[in-house]
Amino acid sequence: MASIGGEEKVAFARILFSNAPVVKWQMATTADQQSLPVGGEELVGFSVDGSTAIYMDETVKKNFDPKLAENYSSPLFVEMDKHYRRRWRFTMFKVGENQLAACNTGMGDGYFASYIGFDSTGAPCRLTTDFNIFEWRQKEQ
Repeated sequence: MASIGGEEKVAFARILFSNAPVVKWQMATTADQQSLPVGGEELVGFSVDGSTAIYMDETVKKNFDPKLAENYSSPLFVEMDKHYRRRWRFTMFKVGENQLAACNTGMGDGYFASYIGFDSTGAPCRLTTDFNIFEWRQKEQ
């Protein structure tokens, strides 16, 4: 969380797959995208229009009805309102037997990169998204 102008903003979102420590970070990509160095200026990410990031796997994607999130009175946003904090909200939303995660995105709309943390066995243990509140990536000289 970040405090900006007296308001809380989501600076990073994290999904915890296990409690194992991270030994390696990698930019999250799809199978057809080239991985880029973590911390570099170039990004592979996703665009947000509507100030909300929604995280789902392929199983949820197949069963997800877009009408669940088409406007702020839709079921997904009603659930997010149940977890309202100081100017931000989130939810774990059930889709069939599975669930998706959703949260507000920092300062709102934008293009955001996610990073996967791997444990010592090579299994993913974290997914972290940077909502561009803090400048930590290296700038080209």
